[in-house]
Formats: sequence, C-alpha cells, structure tokens
Amino acid sequence: AAEEPPTVPKEKRGGSGGGPLYVQGYRPEVVKKTRHPKQVQKGLEAAFRKRQNLALKERRDEVVAALRRVAFEPLEDEGALRRLFTEVSEYLSQVGLSLGGSEDWADRLYIEEKKKGAESTLLFSDEELDIAEAAQKRMELMYNVDAWSTQLVVRVSSGQLLLTSGIEGTREDVLTRVLKRLDEDMRYHSELFDEPTSRLIMSRINEMGLPHSLHALDAQLLDNVAELLVLGMALLRGMSSGCIEQRMKAVRSVAAQKAVQSIEKVRTTVTPMRKVFVQARTQLGELLDQLLELLDQVNAAVTPHLPVQAEDSDEDYY
Repeated sequence: AAEEPPTVPKEKRGGSGGGPLYVQGYRPEVVKKTRHPKQVQKGLEAAFRKRQNLALKERRDEVVAALRRVAFEPLEDEGALRRLFTEVSEYLSQVGLSLGGSEDWADRLYIEEKKKGAESTLLFSDEELDIAEAAQKRMELMYNVDAWSTQLVVRVSSGQLLLTSGIEGTREDVLTRVLKRLDEDMRYHSELFDEPTSRLIMSRINEMGLPHSLHALDAQLLDNVAELLVLGMALLRGMSSGCIEQRMKAVRSVAAQKAVQSIEKVRTTVTPMRKVFVQARTQLGELLDQLLELLDQVNAAVTPHLPVQAEDSDEDYY
C-alpha cells in the first residue's frame, strides 16, 4: 500500500476571521538576532583586534562567567551593586567590553572561528551573545546608579559643610557661596529628575529593580537647599541692619552699596529658577517667594543711605 502523506494541521486563523496566523499551521523558526560586528581597517587596528580576539578566546569561560554575574546576580542593596560594578567593569574593560564604546558587547563578541575544511563556528554561542546584550543593559544602569549616587553624596556633603561652618569671611562672601551652591544644586536636581532622558533612565533603573538611594539622597539635597535659602535671608537681614546701624556716614554708604549689589546678585540668580524650586518641593517655592519679598524690603531700607552723587554745575567750568 502506498505510504500516506503526513497529516498537515489545519490553518490557524485570527479570532475575527483574518488570514492564517502560521502558514499551514507550522510555527516559523526562531529568528536569530542580527549582529553587527565592527568592520575594521587592515593594519594596526586589525592587528589589535586580532590580538584582543585571541585574549577573548583564552579567557572565554571567564568572560561568560563575568557577563552572567552582571546579567543575573541578585543585588541586595546599593552596596552590593557598587561592589559588583567595580569588580566586573574593570575586568570587562580589559577584554574590550567597556561602557560607552563604539560597539555593543554582543556585536564585539560575535567572533567567527574559521577552520580548514569545516564551516566557521562562533566563539560565543547565540545564547551567550544574548547574555552579553542583557549584561550591557544592566551594567549601563548600574553605572548610572553608581555615578549619580556619588555625585549626590558629594553635593550633600558640600552643602552641609557650608551650613555648619558658620560665617567665615564677610556676609557678602558667604552669600556668594550660598548662591553658587543653590544654583548648582538646583540645576543638578533638575537635570537628574526633570529632564526626559534622565527620567527615562531612572524609570528603567526602577523597572529592573536595581537597589539605589537616589531619591533619599535627593531629599537630603533639597533639605540643604531649604536651609541655604533661610541662611541667605539671614545674611541679607544682617547686611540691612549692619548698614542702618553704622554711625559713620562714609562707611554706611559703602555698606549700602554692597547690600544693593548683593540684592541684584540674588535676584538675577534665583528668579529665573523659580519654576525649578516649585517643581522640586512646594516648601522651596514658598521660601523663595519670602526671599524675593525680603529683597524689596532690604533694598528699601538701604537705598536712602547710598552716596548722593553731586549734580553737575556750570560753576565747575569757571
């Protein structure tokens, strides 16, 4: 008897009577990802890449183990994240897998081994290349956590130092340092939490479940900003009273000039950033409004003590 042909499943269709989901019911083969290894020029660059490929071949298992750690190792807290990042990033950089390079890790590891009389094979399997791709994505986010946390810690410490060191130097000097700290810290906060790119990275960090203290550190930064605004107002009040209470007219005039200059410096620094203050924390917007109101009060108090410029007289020419 003739051999019967294999049974072919009926076509699977969409729920609303559309076309076949798979032709003749067969699921297509899993499509392999296309890798794009860098095309290097012959000469020094090609020689360097060949030497690097040999090193990757010798340390193949170590490289895969490092990539698996980055991609899958559980991280209990930010300290564990920092340790893993520090340990692995340096090693991977040595084998040509550094962050910020011109070539994705999976593309860099797409290395074909050519053998005489046989088809070329890949040094790293497709599964391992997928792990490299996942590891790079996670490592990039770990870098952001590490870098941003370090920057925030430095800024918080600098603000605390300014707040606790007392008034060293003139009020004008201290106010200048306060304004510089306010300007830099609020700009940094806005860049980190308001700009679309940073917000996208932050959302990916949270989606991946990476442990971090970025929000807690930012809260400390904004606490410092609030205290710096209060300190700035205290300095302005001190300038005003110091000017008014000065008995010597000449010294009082100089103090009034310095106060007016400080008022303008404060106004030009913080007024354009009011929206950033309000978005960061309602309390900061309220404190900033108090500061701006105080500027008008201090200006009204010291202006009468400014030196009066003598009017020109025709008698000066005779």
